[in-house]
Amino acid sequence: MAREGVEAVWPGWTCTEPAGGRPSGEAVEQPARESVFYRPIGELSKGYRQRVGLAQAILHRPDLLILDEPTAALGVAQTEQVLALVRRLAEQGLAVVIISHNLHDVFETAHRITVLRLGRNVGIFDRRTTTQQTVVEAITAGVPTKVSGIRSTAEPA
Repeated sequence: MAREGVEAVWPGWTCTEPAGGRPSGEAVEQPARESVFYRPIGELSKGYRQRVGLAQAILHRPDLLILDEPTAALGVAQTEQVLALVRRLAEQGLAVVIISHNLHDVFETAHRITVLRLGRNVGIFDRRTTTQQTVVEAITAGVPTKVSGIRSTAEPA
């Protein structure tokens, strides 16, 4: 399972158990990454820590992966790597829920977009048939729809 997690996050890598029992990464194109396997996570960049977190999350092959702001505080290159991984996982059949304020990331990865405003569902949109403008309008001025079990602000207490 660990091999598949590493392979999903770092395509082209293998994870082997050398004589010392510690995993090592092997990559022809970028052998310098091997040192990542031996460094404490606190010494890794935010981008690598994010990848380690994603690898941990997918190790046990969950049916659903929930990512809260997965690209927050990442640079452009690291953001694209994370989004590419999310797309690859979705293509492999994993259900991925992304919670994000970054509409670019949402439109790059989502099939469906659900907008919550003040804790209420104000709309569900098909990414292929909606625009960022429509989503922004729902975020900023959306009229909440009735959510089962939650009293409307217009209903008496």
